[in-house]
Amino acid sequence: MALKNFQRICQVTIARQPTGFVGNNPTFFDQLPNATLIEYDERNPVAGLRIQFEAKRDLGKTPNSCKITITNLAPASRIEAERKPSYVILSAGHDGVARLLFTGNVRVAWSELKGTDWETYLILGDGADAYANARLNKSYKEPIDVHRVLTDCAGSLGQQLPPEIEQSADLRQALKTGISVQGPTRDTLTRLLAPYGYGWSFQSGKLQILRSKDTLGQDTLISQDTGLQGSPTRTTPSKKGGISEVTFDVVLNPDLAPGTTVKLDSKAMSGRFKITDATSKGDTHGSAGTDWSTGIKAVPL
Repeated sequence: MALKNFQRICQVTIARQPTGFVGNNPTFFDQLPNATLIEYDERNPVAGLRIQFEAKRDLGKTPNSCKITITNLAPASRIEAERKPSYVILSAGHDGVARLLFTGNVRVAWSELKGTDWETYLILGDGADAYANARLNKSYKEPIDVHRVLTDCAGSLGQQLPPEIEQSADLRQALKTGISVQGPTRDTLTRLLAPYGYGWSFQSGKLQILRSKDTLGQDTLISQDTGLQGSPTRTTPSKKGGISEVTFDVVLNPDLAPGTTVKLDSKAMSGRFKITDATSKGDTHGSAGTDWSTGIKAVPL
């Protein structure tokens, strides 16, 4: 289906979060009811309301980031936006259909009066609270496997292991000795997964664990008819024998996430690629071409 830049829509949902634990579960991703919804719909815009965003997503373990600027929020909404702890869901799209683009904990929030306009800024991190605060301190006696420890790691983050990891035979092999882990869960995850070739990240509030050869979902066709802007380009490898990456821009497409694959079909280049980085920029008052788009970096398959 072709993607066109018309009837743009953007939604920012701001929900308060509980503190501490609910039972034995951390609340890094939990949201309380009665969230505040801020919506810009090009079909029926609210006078003076403007939403700008830049969401950067990749496969690294450091939390993905997003900056949102909202112009002329009502005073009560400004207060709610600056309250912490809180969780934000950003959705955007075309033809009046908003699709999930980014979720994250509010790291920093403030408002400024610029001339006659109030501008509210939200800096988000996907899984930022879990990344910073989750800890696991536990000793395991034989028999024990990595899968068991990873399950406890995920629990300390307020998450469950991804289904594909549940099926990994390598991670279910018994270790030769017991194991003791102590400290930030992020470090334990990295240390346990590295020998098996896995990396981890948070993507839209979910723990994602992939090997470099792994992909997610089915190919998305990228062509002039489906939103490709300009021509794809190849980067120069940073070292001899390195992989030449491909970069291209498309009409804003939240579905193009790190780990997913695309089938590129253009006059300059074609083939299958795995997305490693996706940067989406939006401005409800900007131009349809440059200010409502997704920039992709991908590697060949």
